[in-house]
Amino acid sequence: MASSATTTDGTAATIVARGSRLIDISVSGTVTGDVTFERSHDGGTTWQVVETYTAITEKVAQNGSVKDVRLAAASGTPTMTIRAGNAY
Repeated sequence: MASSATTTDGTAATIVARGSRLIDISVSGTVTGDVTFERSHDGGTTWQVVETYTAITEKVAQNGSVKDVRLAAASGTPTMTIRAGNAY
């Protein structure tokens, strides 16, 4: 997985955030359902919801020691971008 991912088709945008304490989150376009920010402690087998967004969102989240993070859309096809803080 990369340290930056963007999707526009409703599939999850997943990254590996190794060594990065900050995660940039961007949700834009038409948000018709929940978009969740999720973390995995086991390489992506299981995911825990950290926050849920129901509208256009721009924010920075703390990562801690988690490697795998993603944005996932419950419905619709919003543009979702997630990026490790040191990816740019």
